[in-house]
Amino acid sequence: MLFSNHGLQDYGDFDTQEALGMFLWALAKQVGQRDMGERFKRGLGTVSERFGQVLECVANFADMICTPRHVDMSKVHDRPHKYTPFFDGAIGAIDGTHIRISVDRVFHDDYINRHGWPSQNVVAVCDFDGWVTFLGVGMAGAVHDMRVLREAWTKPRFPHPPPG
Repeated sequence: MLFSNHGLQDYGDFDTQEALGMFLWALAKQVGQRDMGERFKRGLGTVSERFGQVLECVANFADMICTPRHVDMSKVHDRPHKYTPFFDGAIGAIDGTHIRISVDRVFHDDYINRHGWPSQNVVAVCDFDGWVTFLGVGMAGAVHDMRVLREAWTKPRFPHPPPG
């Protein structure tokens, strides 16, 4: 899908499978570009460029799959009716969580949460069928959930209920 629908292409003797493998290996092992270059016997410029290209394709793929089925939200799901009147007009559920991360020593203190370990606060929205419709990432460390939500709902892709 990344190749056929999202623009991932071969680049000289660096084919898409190797680029995707390098990308996944780097994420799984939490390694930097120098380690990727040594592992895949490539120059730092090539590694950086290919990693960026794969990342862009993966982000395009995420935009495609993390979207409401009814973008205009014109229909409210009938599932929460048993909880009337508490969830009347609701279009889904929202929650935030802290994801443990590895971060450079220079920025380490910015990402320490209230439990004492580095994290990034992530917000997810899903519809009543369990499909993820929005992911918001980017708040460092000890950030209140309401601040994360306020930041998320300013994004153009954040799902809002229909008027009324």
